[in-house]
Amino acid sequence: PRIRVLGPRDPSRRTAIFALVCDALDPGVVATRLEREHGVLGRAGLQCAPWAHQALGTAPGGTLRLSFGPETTMEDVERTLAALEAICR
Repeated sequence: PRIRVLGPRDPSRRTAIFALVCDALDPGVVATRLEREHGVLGRAGLQCAPWAHQALGTAPGGTLRLSFGPETTMEDVERTLAALEAICR
């Protein structure tokens, strides 16, 4: 409940890129903790789209962006979800 994923809810309209915010923490803090504590890389900030973040209400901190690659496994996804849950509690 403390993590919001931005974008369409319909899975058929999604891509392999996810922008999310943890209501309690700055996206930069979440990204740093994901990397240092869990070995998961993400990108935090405005992602070269400050006006989009203004419209979404995620400025000035932006979002955390995570994406799937060809080598991503379900184990990777589950580990990342557990890490986000632990960080954003």
